[in-house]
Parts: sequence; structure tokens; C-alpha cells
Amino acid sequence: PAAAPPCLCLFFLLLLRPPQIVPE
Repeated sequence: PAAAPPCLCLFFLLLLRPPQIVPE
């Protein structure tokens, strides 16, 4: 695969970013 789809990019970004789980 030459380039991964934006979905994978977003998924990786979410994994790299800290767990921001705020209900409010």
C-alpha cells in the first residue's frame, strides 16, 4: 500500500494521543 487511508491515520492519532475520556 502506497498510502494508508485517512481512517487509519485518525485511528493512529487517537492511539497516540492521551485518553481524553470526559463525559462532560
